[in-house]
Amino acid sequence: MGRIEPRSSTSAAADELRAYVFAVGSALDATVREDLLAIANRHAQAIVYVEKAVDVFLAVDFVTLALNNQYDAAYLLTADGDYTPAVDVVRTLNKKVYAASCLSGAQLARVVNSFIHLQKDWFADCYR
Repeated sequence: MGRIEPRSSTSAAADELRAYVFAVGSALDATVREDLLAIANRHAQAIVYVEKAVDVFLAVDFVTLALNNQYDAAYLLTADGDYTPAVDVVRTLNKKVYAASCLSGAQLARVVNSFIHLQKDWFADCYR
């Protein structure tokens, strides 16, 4: 299993708010100006969470299961070319590998049996 790690990130919204306050300058009431700058400064840094090592573990499982003859065909839901070496190994074991993604994955598409290009609008109702 991979892990989730916190990362510090700057807030584009806080930067934009700060720029706006400075651009309008004295047109704002002094108290409003101070309040808006305080809000921008409070939210200037944000913590975001990123997954780490998930792709490595997936690639290891992908190859290990193929070596143990536990599947005949695998589907990768990705366009990430980083999986190309693992796909190469699995294909030498006479396994079929299909990749599917909304993104174009030229490098991965060259090594899989078939690359299925998913249309983003097929998933529009998933993001309400």
